[in-house]
Amino acid sequence: MSSTAAPLPRLPACQLCYRKKIKCDSTRPKCSPCTKSDSQCVVLSPGGEEPLFRAEIDRLEQEERALSSRLQTLRRNDEGSTPRAPDRPAAGTGHTVASVESSDVSPSDVEGLGFMASLFTDPDLRRNNTELLQILAKVPNAPEPSISPCELPSSEDAEFLFERYIDWSHVQSPFLCRDEISELRRRLFSFPLAGQSAPDHDIFRAFMILAVGSVFPYRNGSHHQHPEGYYLAALQHLGADFLTRGLDSVQDLLLVCRFGIYHRIGTSIWDVIRLCGRLCIEQGLHLNDQPSKSLLHAQMKRRVFWYFYIIDRYSSTLLGKPFTINDRDIETSFPVDANDEDLVAADQSLRDLAAFQMTHVPLGPSEMTVFFTAVRLRQISSRIHTEFSKLSRNHSEVSRSYLAPGHIYTTLTRLMRELQEWRDHAPVFPRPKCLYESQDWFDLLLAREQLYLVRRAIDLVPKRDGKTPRHVSVLYLKTALRTIEVYSLLCQNRPLITHTRSYFHMMFTAGLSVIFCVSAATALDVEDIQSASAGLTQCEETLRDMVEQLASARHYVVVFEALRHNTFRKLNRVLEALRPDNGPQCVTAGPSASTRPSGFPAHSSHPLPSSLGMERPNHAEYRMEDVSSSEAAQNHVPVGDTSNTLNFSLPLDNRMTGDATTYLFTGRSNFGSLGITGNPSPSSDLLDWAFLNDETLWNMETVLGEYVYGDPSRHAGFDGFEF
Repeated sequence: MSSTAAPLPRLPACQLCYRKKIKCDSTRPKCSPCTKSDSQCVVLSPGGEEPLFRAEIDRLEQEERALSSRLQTLRRNDEGSTPRAPDRPAAGTGHTVASVESSDVSPSDVEGLGFMASLFTDPDLRRNNTELLQILAKVPNAPEPSISPCELPSSEDAEFLFERYIDWSHVQSPFLCRDEISELRRRLFSFPLAGQSAPDHDIFRAFMILAVGSVFPYRNGSHHQHPEGYYLAALQHLGADFLTRGLDSVQDLLLVCRFGIYHRIGTSIWDVIRLCGRLCIEQGLHLNDQPSKSLLHAQMKRRVFWYFYIIDRYSSTLLGKPFTINDRDIETSFPVDANDEDLVAADQSLRDLAAFQMTHVPLGPSEMTVFFTAVRLRQISSRIHTEFSKLSRNHSEVSRSYLAPGHIYTTLTRLMRELQEWRDHAPVFPRPKCLYESQDWFDLLLAREQLYLVRRAIDLVPKRDGKTPRHVSVLYLKTALRTIEVYSLLCQNRPLITHTRSYFHMMFTAGLSVIFCVSAATALDVEDIQSASAGLTQCEETLRDMVEQLASARHYVVVFEALRHNTFRKLNRVLEALRPDNGPQCVTAGPSASTRPSGFPAHSSHPLPSSLGMERPNHAEYRMEDVSSSEAAQNHVPVGDTSNTLNFSLPLDNRMTGDATTYLFTGRSNFGSLGITGNPSPSSDLLDWAFLNDETLWNMETVLGEYVYGDPSRHAGFDGFEF
């Protein structure tokens, strides 16, 4: 055994030492007390289901060291005898950016999107979509509507928008006190000229509440003023003391972040929330036992800090940025489960939240219930980010890479279990007053977080010949399809839902995840192919619906449409190659064997030629019949069902005869339908497909993240602040 070998880990106490409460050492194959008593040295497994003998642990450790030594010897011999080729990472193995000096985001920080490069390096896609890069190049310069600051609305409109804020935004984001919101409205709108003599801080906060409260009414047509008009008016009342008002300053910044989820704020939410974090830490909001003038004030400090935590975790994980504060540095407790009125009533007899919590018994859901659920979910997402970042660092050494799968799968399983437990304990509201109290909302949060978790695992799990293990790909596929299904059904059941850039990012990456799973798989079941086809169609339909509210997202929809068409073309090619009679037959699946497509067994898994058939087999003759998008929509089924209940025709997007392909996706028609002017020419010398390398793809993903939470290099309206 090498003297330079890594030290053996310390083992937990054995049963004998634990029972006798004596010190247990890590001696192998038995601890000292067990050696003296000649007893079996047994250690409980982490799950507690079956015992582990320390002698067996010792044997496995010795075998692992011997195999590690042999592996290193083989690698040294291989390097000495074989000329080393230039490093060229395989597609799908991670970020492969040639230069990142000019990027604001480091590839080691942005997680879960390393699969994007493999989607765009497909020669078939490049050959048939020469205009795609020009669409990507236009994304950062998407036109925005010209909006001017507005005046304070009438008292009736103000009352309506303030109530909308309390009944909608306040349910999930209670970082303001309801009584203070109502009192602010009375001060500014009690008589016609009240707002003219009000201080700047009151006017700023009123405009911000109006901006957030008008998001939903403006989009459903019940209010005429664009929310950004209120926001721009609020920026005109940024006083010199904006960041020196203590807790009020943090609340005002959180209002800006809240509005930034729905509309542009002129800077990155991550920058604003980082400024929030600095103020929280300066005021000691992350610490326990801070002096407060009342129970409600102590409660409000906790609510403000934990809402900052929610936005910090979500924006940081989305943009691949570091957290403002580490979880282990947070000491403050959760807010108590009580309404504001309960705290005001108890303020005469109690001056401490801990004492109040011991005596207070909640009789049902409070205004904190949804907030607690959101904070607990962000704590899990924080652990996901931390755990997988640790795994990425620990298994970066090639000599220890063979240990990665076990650690990754164990971490993935444990965190998936935590997410499911979170969903099982989500509150149930008999009569939900808004989306945030509905079970559909909790289902969406679960699906989105599971997708993020599996994406992180996909980036780290070792590949063989550039391929992700099948069982991980299947899990990834089902998770992405579930996300598409949940949000699409939510949009169908709630036609007036307010789409956000965050939702768009979720759907866009879920669709790319399905394409990646299909493109990078080594084998797929017919059911998987069918559900993936239906899911991609549904995803594209939902993305197109979202463009009606998010006009600047239309370029991404064109990109997704091109990828989806390319994937369908390859799926059709594979299915034709696998069909014995090679007939022009659409694939269908039914609940019984009699309705299955001819040529496929009841449970089949077919290897995919050259990763979805870049080169078709010689024996196959392709004769595809076109299916229009309207026919595909008529045959649409829910995408989450991967059982034998699917009954639809696979959408075919091109006609293929022999080696000739008539490509049906024309840039002119699709660009025009999405409001994109111009028809980029395939022969354009300005932007060639050779430029579409990993650097371009990396920048695309960076732009997509910045599209959601803002460009860190822009601080329009906040020039006086140091971010």
